[in-house]
Parts: sequence; C-alpha cells; structure tokens
Amino acid sequence: MRKTNKKGFVFELSLVFVTFILLVTIVVQVNSRLQVFKEVVGKEAFDVLEANLKIRAEKFRYHRLGKYALYNAIYDFAAAGGKNTDECGKEESYVKWTHLTDEEFKNCMPVNYVSDFNLTFTDNFNELLLTAMPAANNKHEFSIDYDLEENKLSVDETTRGSLEMEYKPNALITDEMSLNAAENYNLGVYGKLIALSKSLLAKCGTNQTEELKKCIEPVIAVFNDANKLSVNHEIKQRTAKFDLDQSDIFPYVNADNIELKKPRIKFALDIGNISSMK
Repeated sequence: MRKTNKKGFVFELSLVFVTFILLVTIVVQVNSRLQVFKEVVGKEAFDVLEANLKIRAEKFRYHRLGKYALYNAIYDFAAAGGKNTDECGKEESYVKWTHLTDEEFKNCMPVNYVSDFNLTFTDNFNELLLTAMPAANNKHEFSIDYDLEENKLSVDETTRGSLEMEYKPNALITDEMSLNAAENYNLGVYGKLIALSKSLLAKCGTNQTEELKKCIEPVIAVFNDANKLSVNHEIKQRTAKFDLDQSDIFPYVNADNIELKKPRIKFALDIGNISSMK
C-alpha cells in the first residue's frame, strides 16, 4: 500500500485554501471596480445599452403582432368571402357575391382581392396594436404583394414610425420602426373562385330553381378536379352557398386565447332564373 505523505497533503490543502481566498478576493475587487466604473464613468453607457435593449424588445413585439395580424386577416378575409363590404347582403353568415330580385341583378364579386386583403390586414393590425401596444397605435399604411407562382404573401409598411426610449431625464434614444412580414399562403385561390362564379352564372344563370342543382354540380366537379380543391355547396331556392376549407393551418388570436385552425372561404351567389343579367 502506498504511504501518504502527510507533509505534502497538508501543503496541497493549504495551497488550495490560499488559492480559493485569492480568487474570492479578486472577484470581490473586480465587482467593486465594475460597480465604480458603472456609477462613476460608465453609468450613462449602461443606461444607453439598457434603453437599446428595451427598444429591440418593443420592435420584436411589434413584428410579432404584425405576424399575428397577418394570420387573423387570412381567417377574417376568408370568412367574409374575400370582401370588406357586404353591399349584396348575406345569406345567413355567407357574404353574397351576387344579389338577385325579380327586378334586378347586382354583381358584387371582388374586383381586386389583393387590395381588399390589405384593408382587412390593416384593420386587424391596428386592433391588435390598440390592445397590446397603444403607444404605437398611430396611422399605419401598408402595401401587399402576392407572388402567384410561389404562393407568397408579403406585407410592407409604407409609413415610417419610430420608437423612443428615455435613458435619462430629457435624453431619448430613437429608432425607426416599420413592419415587414411574409407568409406562404394561396391568396390566388380567390381569383379561381371568381372565375368559377362567373362560369356558374354564364352556364346556370337562366335555369329555373328546380334545375339549378343539376346545372351547378357538374361545373363544380370539373373545377375541383382541375384545381385539386374541394369546394362544397348548398342550394336553397335560387341561392347557392359555397365553402372551401384550405389546407394551411395558422394561429388565430382572439380576446381569450390563440388557437390553430384552417381558413374557410365562404361566399354565396344568387344565381337561378336570371333573365336580366348583364
């Protein structure tokens, strides 16, 4: 058995203890000097850094709200049939794209669904800002770009706001704040649904109510097969309601929580027995 060198052991133990004391002393002195540096020489620099970090946090929150507003706009736009108005009325919760009476036919189909989506997004974003960042709830304007080939929706803020953070009395740090957000989403499907609606009006618009179902169903079947979609429909008298559940899943922010769901495009057409359609 190896013999223990008691003198060497005591020496090593003493060395460890002395080293520990020295390290503690050094740490205490360094912290003390850093505190002196912060309080005497660099307090303003630390305050500036802290203010910059707060600005970065606010900008991050602003962009997250913009992203959530984009998701909410996708859902709300789909539920409203790609429109911001309901001048043709509604059939239950379905916004009508056409309105028919015995005297007249009114066409309210979306004309520029990209511009209409811009309005829906702006409303959603301002509503979220009012709740979560009231200080940033000024007038915001955006441009919407949709890439049909890539199915990419992009939002760019055309107004230029700024964030201010006070780091000492009457001394502010400012930074520009504007929103840029993008999401892969098939906004172009509205163009296809508009084309489908025009085709239904052209082929089935003069049909009597009892013949309407026979006319509509094959047109929708061909459309679904050609576009790999699943447009559902329900006919009541001379009004047809349409639903399209999209494959995308996004978070939707409401007053109580955030839930994941698919956008559902809903709209209706007054279509049967149109004798004065222009």
